[in-house]
Amino acid sequence: MPLSLTPYINNLSIRTTKLEVRKFNLNYVDPDPTIGDWGWAQRRFVAEVERQYNAGLPVRIITLKARQLGISTVTEAILFLWNFIHVGSSNLVLTHQDPVSQRLFNMTKLYWETWPHKVLYSLKYGTRRQLTWVETGSDMSVATASNKEGLRGATLHGLHGSEVAQWPDAETLWTGLNNTIPRRHKTLVVLESTAKGVGNWFHEKWLEAEAGDSEFVPLFFPWFEHPAYRVRHSLTRADLDSEERQILRLCEQAYMDVDSSLAAIAWRRLEIPRQGGIDNFCQEFPATPDEAFIVSGRPLFSVRDVQQCLEQKTGVTGDLYRSGDGTVQFRDNPSGCLTLFKLPDNRDPRPDRYMIAGDPSRTVYGDPGCIQVLNRQNLEQVAVWHGHKRPGDFAHEMMLIGDFFQHGILCPEVEGGGQGTISVLMSSNYGNMWLHRWADRHKTSTSVYGWSTNYQRKWWAIGTLQKLLGDASLLLHDKRTAHELVYYVENEDGTLGNGEGARHDDRVSALYIAVTASTTDGPFIPSNLNHQSPTDIYTTEFETPTYAGLGN
Repeated sequence: MPLSLTPYINNLSIRTTKLEVRKFNLNYVDPDPTIGDWGWAQRRFVAEVERQYNAGLPVRIITLKARQLGISTVTEAILFLWNFIHVGSSNLVLTHQDPVSQRLFNMTKLYWETWPHKVLYSLKYGTRRQLTWVETGSDMSVATASNKEGLRGATLHGLHGSEVAQWPDAETLWTGLNNTIPRRHKTLVVLESTAKGVGNWFHEKWLEAEAGDSEFVPLFFPWFEHPAYRVRHSLTRADLDSEERQILRLCEQAYMDVDSSLAAIAWRRLEIPRQGGIDNFCQEFPATPDEAFIVSGRPLFSVRDVQQCLEQKTGVTGDLYRSGDGTVQFRDNPSGCLTLFKLPDNRDPRPDRYMIAGDPSRTVYGDPGCIQVLNRQNLEQVAVWHGHKRPGDFAHEMMLIGDFFQHGILCPEVEGGGQGTISVLMSSNYGNMWLHRWADRHKTSTSVYGWSTNYQRKWWAIGTLQKLLGDASLLLHDKRTAHELVYYVENEDGTLGNGEGARHDDRVSALYIAVTASTTDGPFIPSNLNHQSPTDIYTTEFETPTYAGLGN
């Protein structure tokens, strides 16, 4: 029988903002217009929990939200009920600060103390941090994210991670936590937060979920749908500026009537100065997920330019290997590091068609490495490799990709782990490597292979990439590359990288090397151009794999 949580949730009691204790009631509409239909976001959240659960899946949700929408309240309700729906379950509420932990736990205690079915159960333990029931053997506890060691070891069946963006060292904490939660049906993990800049662990997990690269389902709840965020007004459409007209369009897409939409925009006008400006407002009360993540520093790539060059494709993920006859073959592997968006065009198999540019990692830990593969004929992104390898192994990966793409041009970055990569490439006699060139002349240094980065050359490459994006001369398929571009900034101290000290800007580095190396070699002119129309030159799509080994 499918699980329906709503009747159980509606049996619980909550304390309202008016300090009244009343039944939860997800469909309650308060006569006070500043509260109104307060449960709209909670109903959507509960529906997603039920959908995953009734499909036999482990419930995994990551939530990005505006403030005061009641997502923490309804998550606590579900986690409380988990103790009685699933006998013997162990459930944890994890927050960034102890006062928040206690506030959420007090909410759980209120559920228990006012629950109509309380007479059927008895507490074995009831402390300020834990409740354990005799009849079910289930327990529910709270902790703070700073207590990493205390969270290891025990098996968890339900986890509510609150304000995850503010967890200290969230990646280390999650590695330990994730190992305690079975990946099976009847387990529940909810990660929820408002945004706190870009490049942190929560931001990365949100992007992964949006891209479909995660077991978590992303749920976003914008501020403008919340009835509490509206005021009396005299606005008309003619009074709105360009940003407000965009908000109005979003309201219309959410099926809001015009008066409610204008009331929300009027509230926004009043709230922006109270939040200390538009950037803080967007972070606390986002209208879209991208708006939530505020970048500190000066973005170097326009969102509009990146979007106009992005034709997102899923591609296929896997690995390359060298077969017994020496040819390089592709095999499907969901955990592989290589994503292919287009097959090599073997109708004109010249080795200068493809540029394979790499930003090597120094070790198998820390920053990952990236390889971007461009078709130089139309500057289309046809493949991306992303992962950790030692410099020598990275070189072998570049050679596999190079041979797969018609013995294409290899151009690793010299700095970082690049010297080790180039050393292996040279000793392997790959042969087709990019020679160092200068920005202001076509002179070639015959003794320097690969891309050497200094401050001036980095700005040259960034400028080249900016122009290609602005002219819509570049075709991108990888959404993660697009995300890194949007969040790539110049910081106040003059350093370059992803905002908020993000670890991953290697896709950007490999891309600007690829485009700059490609353009300094001049345009690629197909030898069979006279025999094909421009639309026929490169059309091999790579969406649904129906192959054993890859060919044209």
